[in-house]
Amino acid sequence: EYELKDGSSKLKLFVYYIRRELREVDDEDRERFLTAMNVIYQTSTDQGQRIYGEHFYGLDALVTLHHVGSAQRDSDHMHQGVGFLAQHAKLTELFELSIRAVDKSVLALPYWDSTIEEAQVSLGHLDSVFDSELWSDKWFGSINMYINDSETLPSFDSKNWAIHDGVFAYLKALRIEDAYGPSTRWLPHNAYGFLRAPWNNNASPYVTRYPRRTAHLPSCQQHWTYAESSTDIRGGNEWTNGHFDKAKWMYDVSTKAHGSLHSSPGGLFTIGPKNTIAAKLLAYYNISNVKQHTLWRARVIDFPQNCSNVAMEMCTPYCALDTYSHNLTAIGYEIVKAQVTLPAPALLADWRHRPKDLQAIATAYCFGMANNTEIADRRGPDVFISGDAKDSGGSIDPSFWFIHGALSRLLQYRILLGPSFKDESWPINQSCFGSRSADVDPDRLAFSLNSTSHSTVSSAFFSPPGLVPCDFQSCCGGHLEDSRLYARYPDIQIGPTNADTIRYLDPRHAPDSHYPTIYHHFRFMHCQQVGIDFKANSLDPPLPLSPSTALLA
Repeated sequence: EYELKDGSSKLKLFVYYIRRELREVDDEDRERFLTAMNVIYQTSTDQGQRIYGEHFYGLDALVTLHHVGSAQRDSDHMHQGVGFLAQHAKLTELFELSIRAVDKSVLALPYWDSTIEEAQVSLGHLDSVFDSELWSDKWFGSINMYINDSETLPSFDSKNWAIHDGVFAYLKALRIEDAYGPSTRWLPHNAYGFLRAPWNNNASPYVTRYPRRTAHLPSCQQHWTYAESSTDIRGGNEWTNGHFDKAKWMYDVSTKAHGSLHSSPGGLFTIGPKNTIAAKLLAYYNISNVKQHTLWRARVIDFPQNCSNVAMEMCTPYCALDTYSHNLTAIGYEIVKAQVTLPAPALLADWRHRPKDLQAIATAYCFGMANNTEIADRRGPDVFISGDAKDSGGSIDPSFWFIHGALSRLLQYRILLGPSFKDESWPINQSCFGSRSADVDPDRLAFSLNSTSHSTVSSAFFSPPGLVPCDFQSCCGGHLEDSRLYARYPDIQIGPTNADTIRYLDPRHAPDSHYPTIYHHFRFMHCQQVGIDFKANSLDPPLPLSPSTALLA
């Protein structure tokens, strides 16, 4: 606050940092930003706070915070729920504060509008989204090699899949001992000791990418849907009397407008011989995209604890038959449920009356057997390896930090220019739509990580002995209104609540209760060339810089 010389009045000044799209940042600002970012990547949190102050968080802390919430066995506490947008906004804010702690002349974190690459590919200006200038030594580093269409690995040299050039060339992956905190033994990790998901046995010492040249990113159509449409992008049905419900919007934006920003550069491939029997049988039953992490959370499969002296193709997951008392019917049922989209209740009810089919699915998946005939070259589930951008430790990939600001921008666009949200309340009983807890799984709750007693909860189909369902507060932790970031799961949380974070992002709120970052503009001019127009493109002036909606007038 400043008082005028005559003492007659006071002025309160608010300072805003303007976020720009990556391609709008000039070379000088880009160099300063990447220099500061590299300090974060090369300096531990403890050391950095001694040098740069309390707002500094190094890569060790930033990766640990994302990994802790994402890789727990009872549920995903960063994704697949209403808290997704808020949790990632908090992490992004910590990174932005760290950048300014290193260099105060770097004013704001740029954001990445991937609809630009998608439009360029559609118009024939690029052959691949990875031909963009962002995937070069200017920003994220170049892609050196691509997975081919047969999902096999052309080369096993781990350097071929590392970041090839630029500031982050041959960036090393973090190991469990590199994590932030006084004791890291409790952290989830893979069988090679890396801060990667337990279901991702990637043994490369480098931050890796396994993309396809034909990969896609969120498009103009998908962004327009979340910005201006009043219909559900998945099925065309109106969500709430013609309006998006805000909580559903905050969950659903994580899929079509976001997911491929991690999965496309990260990539996924099968290493070693495939379980062809299971693949054929699942295809026969129209079961596709069975997620191993979902089966891991359901305790159907486990992964080796230590494969430090074992090749990746030999570090194989296995079915936890003892957990399910060798009940192949129940295991087959969980495999059916582990598809990307949980089948409808009526379809699941039909499956429960087909025990022989379920047993055949479990036998094929767990043993590579059909009609009790063992397959000679393959037993058990396939070995999938994913790149780091797709992993629970994905915040180590430099591209990560420019993704989620674009989603906050999309939320602000929706509030300022899109159809209004009919209901802006935080849901009480449906905060984690996709965590396989009670609100989406009609048969049982997710299981508690450390339970040792026998289950006392009746199940419509099957409850594994020795495991008890976790309560709603635990399963949906991270997605509740008062959830914060997990620094250690489940007992230590830091930072603002989800509700406070969404309020800080809301441009309708007063400046002193708003994040000090605003967006340069909300235009999507390039989308006009692919037939998608946004209201913001025709505004004069184009859009306000202030978070106050009054300036829209």
